Amino acid sequence: MSLRQTLLDAPADQVMFLSESQDAITAAMIRSAAARLLPDIECGAGELYIFTRSAALFCAAYLAASAADRPLVLLPQGSADFRAEQNVPANSFVSDHENGGHWLTFDGADRQLTIEGADAELVFFTSGSSGAAKSIRRMPVAIETEARHWAEWLDGQIDHVAGTVSHQHIYGLIFRVFLPVLGKITSSDLAALSWEALSVQIHDRTLVATSPAHLTRLPDAQNGPGLDHAMTVSSGGPLPWTAAQAATELFGFAPLEVLGSTETSGVARRFRNSENEPWTVLGGVSATVSDDGVLQVSSPFTGDANPVSMGDRATFLPDGRFELGGRVDRILKVEGKRVSLNRVESALRQNDFVEEVALLPTQQGARERLSALVVLNDAGRLELGRLGAFAFSRKLIVASGDRLAPTERPKRWRFVPDIPVNSQGKRVQRDLAALFEVPRMQEILSPQRLEVTDDKAHLVFKVEPDLPWFRGHFTNAPVLPGLSQVHMAVRLAEEIWSVAPASFNVSRMKFQKVIQPGDVVEMDLSFNFQTRRLTFSMTGPDIKYSGGVIG
Repeated sequence: MSLRQTLLDAPADQVMFLSESQDAITAAMIRSAAARLLPDIECGAGELYIFTRSAALFCAAYLAASAADRPLVLLPQGSADFRAEQNVPANSFVSDHENGGHWLTFDGADRQLTIEGADAELVFFTSGSSGAAKSIRRMPVAIETEARHWAEWLDGQIDHVAGTVSHQHIYGLIFRVFLPVLGKITSSDLAALSWEALSVQIHDRTLVATSPAHLTRLPDAQNGPGLDHAMTVSSGGPLPWTAAQAATELFGFAPLEVLGSTETSGVARRFRNSENEPWTVLGGVSATVSDDGVLQVSSPFTGDANPVSMGDRATFLPDGRFELGGRVDRILKVEGKRVSLNRVESALRQNDFVEEVALLPTQQGARERLSALVVLNDAGRLELGRLGAFAFSRKLIVASGDRLAPTERPKRWRFVPDIPVNSQGKRVQRDLAALFEVPRMQEILSPQRLEVTDDKAHLVFKVEPDLPWFRGHFTNAPVLPGLSQVHMAVRLAEEIWSVAPASFNVSRMKFQKVIQPGDVVEMDLSFNFQTRRLTFSMTGPDIKYSGGVIG
């Protein structure tokens, strides 16, 4: 039975989703919301665009779009700027919050809904490394085929699905909507924004659909109550080995990693017992390599009879599993010579201090430079604090020895808590490049003194009147805002140790005296690498300006 027919035929009181407050969202409520929306959209034609936080209301829009015979485009974000960039007509936009277009909501009425004709075609937005959005058209029947595969594979192991990934992305849609609806189990309506929020949605037989972006920001085992019995599935990008280990320790199970793309859906899976664990091809999927070693996929999940190229190099093992060898399109010309970004990243990852690397070209003046974003382990963070960014980057270059030719050595470095990804779990080159253009807090403050000892730092700076936070605060009596003081502490900790607090919750915060232009401030920072809490204080001669704990 299809997703549409399951939603239409389910008993009125069948619980399909659980709201943020754990209230039941029934099949009748979904059908009623669809019937309420239908008169607004059936007079139109062409693609219908949607962005909802609610998975249940997506289902309602899917029913209404099918009844109106209109393809449904799932936007990765619903902001007015993004919609204008993509030329989304206001009268063809559907959302569950009032920001233009048709407002989709539950109204409690019991409305009848009859649908004839084909299921609504689904259109996804995806982005390559450049960040330019492109649309991928998929038929629901192929997505349903994959969802049934996972429902059968997980049969008897789960009776609820929760997650941190949006259903506006195909991976989130499969696991948070299609799988639970077709498998007749419940799903959390909203994606959780934090692990703390997720913990209330989890019980002994819950599947958590998440991503590498979230699994690299796990709470430690002592601060992750309610998470120690969840089965997790991760897709959307490679999961770093250290993150896989941390997740196994926290959840009690190794994450199920799924390899796939918007074009192919799922291709292979693995549970990591070692860093280079091979991938197992999913049942019904055929995977081979082309003459130049590129992974080719034929699958009932694609809806396309022709093989689809994954753009990844792969090597098959005698037992039928395969190992990935990196993307084929990551070759850069540096000073007239070809440089493999995959090879350089692999060489830098061999350093004992390095956890993850992203290489890219960035513009510096009139020249294009090979640039590196580097995530460090705790030992590397302490060494970064001891040496400073410049000396530490030189140390990494020296340690690479003969593995890197002069043209392969990055000229610009940024040490970051994690590699940014977009809502689809992909690294977008323009977002990564933007990190090299952000002024460093140490450059803004120009500290007179900076001393770092392990997990503690002390710096002294004069508060100059041209600091950007004085603008508008206030014209005739400038005062350094409290929020900017918290911002300074977080940014300085990131630059000194390449760390970020566990969250941006601020506790024990006290502002005892205002800071004004001309004041000389001594700032003390202390970062706990276990709890990822940042403690800071700002003082002057016999004066306590402010202080608090972040994270």
